[in-house]
Amino acid sequence: MSARFMAGVPVTALLIVAWAARAESPPASMRPRAPRATAVSTTAMATVGPLSISRAEFERNFQQGMDTYRARTGREIPDEYRPPLRRQLLETLIRQKLLELEVERRGLQATPEEAELELRKDPAFQTRGVFDEAKFLAIKHGQPEAFHQAVEAMRRTLPTRRLAETIERGQRTDDSALRASVARSLAGATVALLSLTRAGIDPLVEPREVEIVRAYQARRGEFAHPEEATLSVLFVNQPPLSDADASRSSVRRDWELRMRQRADSILAAVRGGAVLDSIAAPFGGLKRRVVVNRGRFPAYWRGGSRFEDAVFGAAPGSILPEPVPGVSGSIVARVDQVHPAGVSPLSDVAPRLREELRAAARERRDQQQLQALYASLRDSLRGPAFRIRYAVADTSSFTPPEPTPAEMDRFYRGHLADYSWFDAASGGVVAKPFAEARTDVRERIVTQRRVTLAREAAQRLFSAWSRGKRDAGLERAMTFVKETDWVPAGGVVDSGLAGAALTDTLASHLALGRGLTTFPRGLIVYHVFDHNPSIVPGFDRARPLLVSRIVARRDAEEERGARALFDASPRGFASGTSLRYGRVVVPTIPALAVPLSRAEVEKYYRDHIDDYSAPELARVRHILVSPADATPAADAAARRKAEDLLRRVRAGESFATLARENSDDSATREDGGDVGVFSPGQMLPEFDRAAFAMRVGDLVGPVRTEAGYHILECLERAPREKTPLAYCYSTVGSDAAREAGDAMAHAIADSLLRAAPTPARAVAEAHRRNWLVYSDDHVIGGPDRPRDYYEALERLKPGQFYSKTMQIEGTGWAITWVEGTIASGKATWEEARSRAIQAYRDQVLQRAVVAKRAELDSLEAAGWSLDSLAALRGGFERHEDVTRGTALLGGREQLDSLVFGRSKPPVLRPGETSPWSEFPLGMARVRLLERHDPDPVQLATRLELERRRARESALESAYEALKRRYPVRILDDQLRATPLPQMPDS
Repeated sequence: MSARFMAGVPVTALLIVAWAARAESPPASMRPRAPRATAVSTTAMATVGPLSISRAEFERNFQQGMDTYRARTGREIPDEYRPPLRRQLLETLIRQKLLELEVERRGLQATPEEAELELRKDPAFQTRGVFDEAKFLAIKHGQPEAFHQAVEAMRRTLPTRRLAETIERGQRTDDSALRASVARSLAGATVALLSLTRAGIDPLVEPREVEIVRAYQARRGEFAHPEEATLSVLFVNQPPLSDADASRSSVRRDWELRMRQRADSILAAVRGGAVLDSIAAPFGGLKRRVVVNRGRFPAYWRGGSRFEDAVFGAAPGSILPEPVPGVSGSIVARVDQVHPAGVSPLSDVAPRLREELRAAARERRDQQQLQALYASLRDSLRGPAFRIRYAVADTSSFTPPEPTPAEMDRFYRGHLADYSWFDAASGGVVAKPFAEARTDVRERIVTQRRVTLAREAAQRLFSAWSRGKRDAGLERAMTFVKETDWVPAGGVVDSGLAGAALTDTLASHLALGRGLTTFPRGLIVYHVFDHNPSIVPGFDRARPLLVSRIVARRDAEEERGARALFDASPRGFASGTSLRYGRVVVPTIPALAVPLSRAEVEKYYRDHIDDYSAPELARVRHILVSPADATPAADAAARRKAEDLLRRVRAGESFATLARENSDDSATREDGGDVGVFSPGQMLPEFDRAAFAMRVGDLVGPVRTEAGYHILECLERAPREKTPLAYCYSTVGSDAAREAGDAMAHAIADSLLRAAPTPARAVAEAHRRNWLVYSDDHVIGGPDRPRDYYEALERLKPGQFYSKTMQIEGTGWAITWVEGTIASGKATWEEARSRAIQAYRDQVLQRAVVAKRAELDSLEAAGWSLDSLAALRGGFERHEDVTRGTALLGGREQLDSLVFGRSKPPVLRPGETSPWSEFPLGMARVRLLERHDPDPVQLATRLELERRRARESALESAYEALKRRYPVRILDDQLRATPLPQMPDS
């Protein structure tokens, strides 16, 4: 009769199995009918008009359903689902009573012949699903009194059943219209967008499109690329080897063979028709967009030239026919794309060129403003300054002697606790054998000795400087020694890790004297050896102060614009109608409350090894020669000058002097080109690759980057260092426990969201567990982020839950519901300030978007194709599997209207492109590439759900009408507070 569902558990299943259980017992019609209650029982669960539903009747039905569910599924219904299931059962019994009363009111009856005919359908008279005439006649003639009672009982119940069927037939919907509506809602499309977003434009330094074209033509040679392939790879390496097993060659060999066999099975399944993406899920999914060139494959790829040839000889979309050896386990590889050697098209490099032109324009603008400000403030910057000499002892640059076997054995025995753990299976303490711990023992001894050597070298030098003595030998023993120019009080001492640490050390008290301090990679000895009470700092030394002044000036200009916007229309900044929402926050489980085994900590350490390693570091100095403009002649002149400077350095001239006299990098020029210490990925890609391919003392160049041509000299190199697990075990364990605690809180919040029927119940559970409960407001249509989250809240009704849990960073996981709305009020400037500033920024950006649209329109009018214009913006953005309600550029309605139609048919046909359309985040021209029908299985599933939803809605209306005629009172407090479960949305 009812078609409601709980998440994951069909509620009607409980009722169906209850009736099924009854069907397996003797026919209800053969049992005497209980007299109808006409007065409210003291144990009644509910009353329906003059009738009541007794607790005994209710609990009997519920228990029958539970027993049958357990018998059929082999498991219990979860406790959190029982309250809504009990409420659903009560609703079914209430509807039965309503039907009985309505039958009596209408005087509906059944004849003895109709009752007997219906009785023949009772399962008691079936044999293997077929009516058994002999069994029926045997009971009819052998037990005439009982048979007569059954017929009379059926005469009373049959009208009720017929009335229910009549009501249901009267609520049927137009199936063809429903099918068309569902098909429209599930239809999909593939679209391409040429978009102009406010976030994608810098209004102050945005280049014109013709500048992009000129830069591409002038630098076309830079964009030549070798043969290139894009792969998706699946790592077959689960379950992983432990550190102990990995050190045992026979165990590792057997594990590698198992991984190879598993990879072979995956390839066999794919050849049999399985989809690699689906198979990959249990293995952690595919690693996509792995770009490789000949001779340049990832470090985890151990395939050799044969597999390299197979990659570049494969057709796009094909899978390599055999597993690729990996650094750990095997790899199944799919070749997604293969690009022959050539010049990258404009669409591939236009975003990079655009950003380079923006950066150059931004640098010119900033430099001009800073120089002008420096000139105006020069005299006011006068103040005390100091010169500093400092020496760095980086532990990685010290090479201690190798430990002897006896020293390693002694260390192992002295630190045996670090290599032991409790084994729950044996109930005793287990120690890792020395042979397996040897590598870790050696690393720990070497690390300790490096620290000792660095500390001793720093202390000897500090002692010498403290006595006023410069010792060349002691200074050479340090990683490097450097003297600064005049450093203003409170100013930055130097770049790099050591420079930053020294700046922090001297920030509060910069005065003549000597000292010894530490930094993350070692120790620093410093000597503040000179003082000038009144000096104007150079432009580069004053730069941090100048930048702060420029930023403050820009913020003030922005605030003036925002205030003018507010004053012009204060009503526009009224707070608007606000949505009040409530939250229950399930706190992250404390790390100390999360049990972890040593094996789990070791696995976490392996999976996050980069987090416990010091990165590879380099320190270089460079001379930058930037072309005067974007012409080929200027580029060639810059290269010739860089080559000449490299020749002069190799001939013996001072690198630092040449850098001060010739480098176009103002940030490092005065420091002799010293860039400081950096790790991979911090510099421009070409600069980065060159720096980390050098050894100390190497000279390379010219190296071309977007900034120009560089001459590089390597001053220092530090290899990547893995911190032994024994040194960081507690940190790793704490990190692993925090992550596990967060996952546990997430699971608890998900369970609460599924189980709580109402916000009140969620709040009650939160109070019971002492969880945080609070309310907050959101201005409807306001700028709060994440936007999709608040848009979803705006679509909810009071009392409804948001369908997902949300992470509150550093606190836990929250479930959210809507409490109601609050009317708008007049805003003051203080209340509206942040919104006015954002509105002012949006206004400036929107003007820039409109100007860019006009520029593109003028190019199109001049004969440019739309595809050529799109290439200037990086090409059309392709979006597949777009469905009704998909949000692109922050808008749903706009895309729906263009692609699927709303109240009117869709604007676009396949192959057509729209004019510029406004979206919340900008504007776009939308091209409809393809419109496709929904998946038949998905359509059938959704159609059945909608049929049931429509039927249940109509039935609910019909029974509500009966409830107005025969008032219903639910007497059980718990069931009265429990709402009926709702149909799922999908």
